[in-house]
Amino acid sequence: MSPRPDLTLYHFPGCPYCGRVQRALRKLGLEITQRDIHQDPDARQTLEAAMGRATVPVLHIDNTAADARWLPESADIVRYLYAEQGQGRPPFWLFISPVHAVMVLVVLSWLVWRWL
Repeated sequence: MSPRPDLTLYHFPGCPYCGRVQRALRKLGLEITQRDIHQDPDARQTLEAAMGRATVPVLHIDNTAADARWLPESADIVRYLYAEQGQGRPPFWLFISPVHAVMVLVVLSWLVWRWL
């Protein structure tokens, strides 16, 4: 088995997609380096140089100096973490943000009220 790569999450507080990745990290019990692009100008510059933009979350996967990978998109990051570091397939609830959960409850409540 190859050694675990160095993982760095580029994020900022309040980002719902970053929160999805952080929930997965907590669920898996993984502690990785996290760089807040709003508080760390060097992190933002590094991200922009690598990706051409400062959109987060992005996971930097560094196996060796010659083999580094940048993985954007929260769903892809969560899938990677579960496939490489966890139990395979992530639970479905990691893909539901609190905003979406509230929207579903509002729609369901409206449907129940309409049928009464």
